[in-house]
Amino acid sequence: MTNSHSDITSCLCSLMLILAICITSGCDQEPAPDPINKDLPLQVQDSTDHYIYEVRFPAAIRYNDMLRRELQGYAQSQRTDFISFFQQDSIPDGPIYPWQLSLDFTVFDSTKRFTSILGQGYTYTGGAHGNHFYKTVNYDNSGKHFIRLTDLFADSTALHPVSEYSRKKIVSELTQRISVLTDSADSTQELSMSSLGWINDGTAPDFPFFQHFLLARPGPNGHPTGLQIFFPPYQVAAYAAGSFDIFVPESVFKDQLTPKGRKLFQQ
Repeated sequence: MTNSHSDITSCLCSLMLILAICITSGCDQEPAPDPINKDLPLQVQDSTDHYIYEVRFPAAIRYNDMLRRELQGYAQSQRTDFISFFQQDSIPDGPIYPWQLSLDFTVFDSTKRFTSILGQGYTYTGGAHGNHFYKTVNYDNSGKHFIRLTDLFADSTALHPVSEYSRKKIVSELTQRISVLTDSADSTQELSMSSLGWINDGTAPDFPFFQHFLLARPGPNGHPTGLQIFFPPYQVAAYAAGSFDIFVPESVFKDQLTPKGRKLFQQ
């Protein structure tokens, strides 16, 4: 009887020890998956005396074949267009070479629920300056599919709250930038009518104006709590004003979400 009681006590102690280890080390966490292709290059370069091409990928493409195809396919299409444009141009003696196309992909946010990837690109093909552009990718880790803006909003009418919120934030940000550039103490100065018109046009409630979005800022359960939206140069202001990115919390647009979108954002 004594030995039986001792064995039970020993088992209980062992179970408590295992539980304590799990709590401190995170036994509920899924182990990292094995890479599909651990030797897949994460940086690709192709340079000559007349052009520079370079792209960097996140390690995530070694674990997810759909992400790999999406990012590599986009990079290749950009390179094809760039080289085609280059070949159509004569190569004069002058300071406009080398041309450049660079693209840098990074994981913006990632949980068991979703992965969002930001691609930041730069191209120079002569002229006074180059230009910056974005490529955004959102992936549903549970459903194993990509998430498009049309998965979240049924039509452009549903984008009105996002449009209004973005417009106000950009007006505020641009006003502050101008006050810094002009060394003005008045950060509440009004923007010109042309500047306001530019912002209004670039934030109109239409899908193309919000195509560069990312699921962002995951909550405790791994679901996103809002959208990070990127506006490249020239979309809402002159090149000198730079690009803009705005975080729009879910509370702004939750009533406009599709059933699929509500499921994705549920907290």
